[in-house]
Amino acid sequence: IHYAIARKVDIISISARSNLDLPELKEAVKKAHEKGIIMVVAAGNDASRYFVYPAAYSRYYSNIIVVASSN
Repeated sequence: IHYAIARKVDIISISARSNLDLPELKEAVKKAHEKGIIMVVAAGNDASRYFVYPAAYSRYYSNIIVVASSN
């Protein structure tokens, strides 16, 4: 995320996810939000009841688009 911010991109796509709310990840997402960068992130496709990150940060930052799939 920091690399993309430094390169002044418009959109970041992240297909990875974590079950952990990592401060470093949250700070990077916040910085992308401050720069007006759209983030398209994975929701996780395992029907979990738990938050996955960075998708869960969409509660705080309007630049995040969360995507999922279904059969």
